[in-house]
Amino acid sequence: MTTRHIMTAVAAVSLLAGCAGLTSKTRVDELENAQSRGSMFTQVLTREYTAIAKYEQVDMFDYVDAEYFAKKGLAAAEGNPVMPEDLSNWNLPDNMVPELESAHARLLSALGNGARESAPVEAALAQSRFDCWVEQQEENWQEDDIAACRGDFMNAMAALDGQMVNRTPVAKAQPAKAPARSSTVQMNDAAAERDAMFLVFFDWNKSGISQGATQVLDTVATEILKRNEQKIIIVGHADRSGPDAYNIKISQKRAEATRKGLIDRGVPAERIITEASGESNPLVETPDGIREPANRRAEIRFQ
Repeated sequence: MTTRHIMTAVAAVSLLAGCAGLTSKTRVDELENAQSRGSMFTQVLTREYTAIAKYEQVDMFDYVDAEYFAKKGLAAAEGNPVMPEDLSNWNLPDNMVPELESAHARLLSALGNGARESAPVEAALAQSRFDCWVEQQEENWQEDDIAACRGDFMNAMAALDGQMVNRTPVAKAQPAKAPARSSTVQMNDAAAERDAMFLVFFDWNKSGISQGATQVLDTVATEILKRNEQKIIIVGHADRSGPDAYNIKISQKRAEATRKGLIDRGVPAERIITEASGESNPLVETPDGIREPANRRAEIRFQ
């Protein structure tokens, strides 16, 4: 092959890689700006897949996997059911398949027994870390990343198992029409609705409301006004990537930004109380200094 032909081939490969990078970047950007809907499980899962997609896009230049996980994140953001990875779709080392199959079965068992509803944060973390482990194990060269994803999955499953202890399994949804609910169930549903927590997530080192959080604020404001809620508590949080004093300040800013978002949507200011928790009450336990998307949030509750 002549030098010119070699240069042409290299240019063609570079062009294809560049196109793939632009396509995946579009998907990742779309996910970052997505308006997360649905349950706490899907909200946390959206943030987890966002972190994976951004890492693959920005740090690893793995545009195929970046786009793939961005698509999973977008599905979660819509509130759609998103399952853990099917191992048959990945080219995994033979010696690792048995452990991954066991982990997959363990995760599916927990999800099938209602973990998404009864322990949504732990369930979302376990699923995202399992998917991370599978992706890294297929590549099979970044030993530290493989170990980190595997270890995070094991820790998340241990926490999930702890949350599921002594809980009554949630019945799986049936395709047939459900019978009319009793008044007792309706009262329980009403109580659960009041205890519901809405989450507004923030970018690292930021306290501004992202485009993706506007849907949450729209939903919350509508519920407050429809139900005439008189007391709304907003608690701001931070991850553990900064000093304690700074994390208190930024979590307060996040609470205040969320408060302003509700006021702008017609919620009376005097009904809203804000608090700052800093890094003291994470959704996801991490070592000090770690950036964790699920921990950068404001929680909205009715009282």
